[in-house]
Amino acid sequence: MSEDEPTDESERQTGEQPADSDEASTQSDEQVTEQSDQSEQSEEQSADSDQAPDQAQEQTTDVDQTAEQPANADQATEQPQEQSADSDQGAEQVEEQPADSDQLTSSGSTETTVAFAEGDTSQAAGSGGGATNVSVSSGSARTAMSPFPQKLPDPLNVGSGFSNAIQIALDHSIGDVIDDPRFSGLPDPRDIPISIVALDGSGQAAGQHEFEMYYSGSLLKVAAMYAAYQLRIAVNDLAATLPIDPADDATATTNLFNAIRATFDDEIANKVALLPAFIDRPLRVPKYDTIFTATRPPGGRFTLEFTTGDHSADPEHVPSDTFEPNLIDMIVGSHNAAAGFCIRNLGYGWINGLLESAGLFFPMKVPPAGRSGLGIWLAGDYGGAKVATIESVNDGDVKQVTDTQHMAQLFTLLSNKTLVRNVANPPFMTGNVAMLDLLSRAVHHPHARSLLIRASPAPSFTVLHSKIGVGELKGGACIDIPARGIVTDRCTYSEAAILESGGRKFVVVWQGIVYHKENPAAWNAEILRMVTIIQKTIDNFHP
Repeated sequence: MSEDEPTDESERQTGEQPADSDEASTQSDEQVTEQSDQSEQSEEQSADSDQAPDQAQEQTTDVDQTAEQPANADQATEQPQEQSADSDQGAEQVEEQPADSDQLTSSGSTETTVAFAEGDTSQAAGSGGGATNVSVSSGSARTAMSPFPQKLPDPLNVGSGFSNAIQIALDHSIGDVIDDPRFSGLPDPRDIPISIVALDGSGQAAGQHEFEMYYSGSLLKVAAMYAAYQLRIAVNDLAATLPIDPADDATATTNLFNAIRATFDDEIANKVALLPAFIDRPLRVPKYDTIFTATRPPGGRFTLEFTTGDHSADPEHVPSDTFEPNLIDMIVGSHNAAAGFCIRNLGYGWINGLLESAGLFFPMKVPPAGRSGLGIWLAGDYGGAKVATIESVNDGDVKQVTDTQHMAQLFTLLSNKTLVRNVANPPFMTGNVAMLDLLSRAVHHPHARSLLIRASPAPSFTVLHSKIGVGELKGGACIDIPARGIVTDRCTYSEAAILESGGRKFVVVWQGIVYHKENPAAWNAEILRMVTIIQKTIDNFHP
């Protein structure tokens, strides 16, 4: 692959690996190899998202590629991240690895539902989405709270159809690139799934194949990021309703986490019908005392924040001991071990139950009819845990899958700062601001750099926030390993981004660009063509 080819190593797997096995192949999200005859790649990973690119894993050859390494959605065995790159091939790919409701109701007669702010007892404090539903029974002092928010409003103005203006602009742009001689010989651009949203307050949106579910590797790590910040709101909402515990701090902290588990876990464990029975409870529910630290003033109630500490020196392979450094490294560097730590501790039940409750995932077929849905699905840890797969268009049954429409909805809500409720516990940022900050730092991070900025010539728009995905389709590979006879082939790429051009902002989500060994030069041309489609659509959009 060329140096411009990124590799989000979230899910790299070889053909030797059984699909959906309990073992996952680990791969760094964006690892770049330096020489065609070198199999060794630098795994230097950024321990802190604030650290400079000199800590990146990207080893450049003749090509500008990130080391994000893809994984095959079906294949679950662990694979080495050691990668060699040919001079014309980029080994930057992610190796995502597969891992493979009883709802609480309050006793008593009448219930009143209220929404509490994070760390505050006032109702509905803060703006934005993600209010936690609390039912207070008049028949007892017990509070029964659902951790899941109400469905978020859809920010995309699609109504009975897409906006004519932006859809016409997109259609014309795709027609233009069909006739562009620079892109002759490439696959038909009318087959590329893409969504574009104007961030002008109108939510005007356009797309093609926008509801088709594609395996997209590390792009799905944004689902775990969202789940982390929404869980922070839920546990603080609950803590604000609990009586002040007179016990010493250590005992009171234990009591707090026990109360959270007793209130939330049964609903979370049973929320998602598409999770098979072999996904056991520990992989469904959050590990609150690993994710959060609880503090309280003398005589006061607890507030909870993410556990923090030092970053791992090698977050692609070895996670940090605490949650926040892994959360940062999962997004900013797209590192697999860090992502696995976050996903396993958040739990598949919480992540996917949240997406379903928020309106970002809709089950279509449930057992025994099958397993399929529309929206965002994440049930693999980019490591060796069990996985839960659903149907995709491009790679059969997979564990990390999305359509562009619902991913664009998530990014639009985030840009509008309404994905989670805007409540901060100083000096910490609100969840929306913190997530945007992570995605901003990812744009130029050498281990998970935006694909769009790698085009040559460079785009005239500016990428403000980005998360890329790279993954191996079944039977494919996203890196060269000469010692094992593995050649890069069938590696799929995607990206969700917030762009700015001429003072206007847009959300763009695309997926399904595939690198084929038969035509290595086509990958660079396809990225340039995607940039061209986006720029022409923006330029031709006149609301």
